Amino acid sequence: MLNKQYYVEKAKVEKLIARKNQKTDFYNGIYDRYEYPVLTREHIPLTWRYDLNPKTNPYFMERLGINAVMTGNGRLDDPSQIYFARLTAYLVTHLSKSHYAELVQRPIATTMVVNGLTFQLAHNQPERSTGHDLYPDERQSNFDHLAGDADVAVYGHTHQQIMRVSQRGQLIINPGATGQPYSPYAKFMADQRAHYAILTVDDAGRISVDFRKVDYDISLELTVAREQQLPYLDLYEHLRRTGFTSTHDQALLGKLNAKFNYANEVRRFFGMQA
Repeated sequence: MLNKQYYVEKAKVEKLIARKNQKTDFYNGIYDRYEYPVLTREHIPLTWRYDLNPKTNPYFMERLGINAVMTGNGRLDDPSQIYFARLTAYLVTHLSKSHYAELVQRPIATTMVVNGLTFQLAHNQPERSTGHDLYPDERQSNFDHLAGDADVAVYGHTHQQIMRVSQRGQLIINPGATGQPYSPYAKFMADQRAHYAILTVDDAGRISVDFRKVDYDISLELTVAREQQLPYLDLYEHLRRTGFTSTHDQALLGKLNAKFNYANEVRRFFGMQA
């Protein structure tokens, strides 16, 4: 049975969503701007903001992690910010509306039961998607927190295939990454095949883990990226062939932003003032 406060909060969200909004005169060819913010902290799904399980959250305490949705003109004096903003604009315009709607509704973490085994699925920790606390050489207590009360915890974030256990013996798995596998060890970092894992649970609840690495045609992938007019194409080629990003190479990003006028493209797309 859900906490009574859940229904109070649910009514608030439903009222907020039902509120009529009016378009302003702004339009950039992709989206309109409205009088009321289209997305605020109060729009965040209740399953993200609260643990609805009365056993683990008996007082209906709100989770930490998502405190606000920021709006405003932003700052474009950091080349990395321009880089992320330009790629975000590309992503938004190349996803279908249904796909985008599906993605934004997904919770930060979820659980599922398969043949009696409870799986905890999260990008990083269940309450937040960032941080370095689940790198393989970090404290055991960090991984115990990830496992919680689940039988199996699966996470991503570090892009490195690992399998380990909690202090209680729960299984903890990172399947790696198909698009940007990582290893701090140079010889393994050179292996830029698509990394992933297949988990199989039989009818008796016995689990098998199969880590896989599969070759793919990088040249064909780069051809598709070029045809789709992916921004920062040279950096993407460097990433695909080496596994290393240029996210924080401020000098290089500054040159590319100036060369391709990315800052102005970002301003136009997001309706920012120069």
